[in-house]
Amino acid sequence: FVPRKGDLPPDLDYQENLSLMQVVLESVQKTVQDVANLEARVSILEELLPKILEQKERRTFTTEFPRYEDQPALDRYGRVVE
Repeated sequence: FVPRKGDLPPDLDYQENLSLMQVVLESVQKTVQDVANLEARVSILEELLPKILEQKERRTFTTEFPRYEDQPALDRYGRVVE
């Protein structure tokens, strides 16, 4: 609990300093937790990013087949079938 400035009697400067220290401590603790979370994300990305980039670099090849209707029909020996 951090009291607001108006909630404290004017002669409690020491208590105000303690409240400020508590706010700073909570802020530092949150920052430490945020850094730990970011480090975990970075380690995951370090593992996955090369795989993701490798997949993106793979080219998609398409094969265009010849138009067989323009070619004569052949039997299994390669002879033209009428």
